[in-house]
Amino acid sequence: MFSILLLALFSVFSSLAGGESIAEDHAAVCDIVAATNIASLNMGWECSGHVSVGDYCAWEGISCCNDRLTKIILKRKGISGTLPESIGSLLWLGTLNIQENNFHGGFPSSVGQLTN
Repeated sequence: MFSILLLALFSVFSSLAGGESIAEDHAAVCDIVAATNIASLNMGWECSGHVSVGDYCAWEGISCCNDRLTKIILKRKGISGTLPESIGSLLWLGTLNIQENNFHGGFPSSVGQLTN
């Protein structure tokens, strides 16, 4: 019985810590790389599959808190492409400024899942 309780508590704390969500942050920023020309703009955005090369928190235009992506500020950077649906998985994202770029298509419906 005690081991079941410990397992349940571990599961709750793991989900609160956001271990899976950090992986989702990696995947979402890499989806942005894949859906746009940002990798060719020498801003440090580089991925290998769905994993960022280096610390994405150090990439130009990204701010993080406790290794979680909180801001994307890419105003007037010459970016073209689309925003991927996975942007809605950036659960700590509070600021998204992509004004004056060449994005096409609408905002993905997943943006409505963002609460910050």
